[in-house]
Amino acid sequence: RHVGGWTLHHGAALGVTDIEDVAGRQEGLLAGVALSADSRLVAGRLRLPLGAEDTGFVAAAEGILTSLAGRYVAFLVVPGAARAYADPVGDMGLVYDPETGALGSTPGVVLRRGLRANPAFELRRVLRGDVQFSLGHTADAVVRRLIPNHYLDLGDFTLHRHWPPRDMRFDIPEAAVPETVDAITARLGAHFRALVSNLPCVVPLTGGRDSRILISCGMADLDQVAEFSAFRFHNASRVDSRMGRDLAASMGLFFRQYFKVAASWTQKRDFRLKSGYSGQRGEFRAIAMVESFPRDHVVLRGNILELLRANQW
Repeated sequence: RHVGGWTLHHGAALGVTDIEDVAGRQEGLLAGVALSADSRLVAGRLRLPLGAEDTGFVAAAEGILTSLAGRYVAFLVVPGAARAYADPVGDMGLVYDPETGALGSTPGVVLRRGLRANPAFELRRVLRGDVQFSLGHTADAVVRRLIPNHYLDLGDFTLHRHWPPRDMRFDIPEAAVPETVDAITARLGAHFRALVSNLPCVVPLTGGRDSRILISCGMADLDQVAEFSAFRFHNASRVDSRMGRDLAASMGLFFRQYFKVAASWTQKRDFRLKSGYSGQRGEFRAIAMVESFPRDHVVLRGNILELLRANQW
């Protein structure tokens, strides 16, 4: 796909949507799964309310992109502004090489040379899972990651924070807390409905709080989910998966358990390459499960940990 002199290469399973101005002219691309603020699946095109030549177009476009939920990256390319935006928690990774002007999902995709070790991290410790890359760092000394709440200027490859706006207030009066919780619950339920009604979805279900919150908000639409499942790989996960199985049984839902299978040397090598040598914090144990998932399904899970951890903000 092409936009404004840039070319996006992507796998067949990754949905790509045109970003258009009010006149229907292509002004960008959105790759991945995104929902609008009113819980509509973004598909086919994302129409913006102004023309690209109008004053305030970039600010309006940024406001709409910031309001989206999901797992995606967005590219806005108009005269005077060429930018890349991440989803709210950076769930769909994007890294960039400022020396060559290449962007992609991992360092292995964007590099046109050999890896230059990042002096801030000892790669051996990262690969053992002792430490992890954070704050935009990657295994390469030059390649950096686009972090949430920032856009990447594609002109000079600098990061700029765009959220939160200066006038945003985070303090909620105590009396407004119940109303705010109700609004969050309703929006999460509406998002859940939009996803499972339009896309084939897998929902991990365990005794953990994240998955239970997610399904409690989507109770009315659980029959639209393609699969509920859990990964059983040690004693704690055995208890977790049993709780997920019992929860599913109590609601009359089909439940599948994935079991630990030792990863081969080739699988480990390929995983490291595909993940940009970002380490392994249990991922090797999950390779067999991931490769056994139904092909091209969307995996829905709570993002509470990503939001609270904030190590990529």
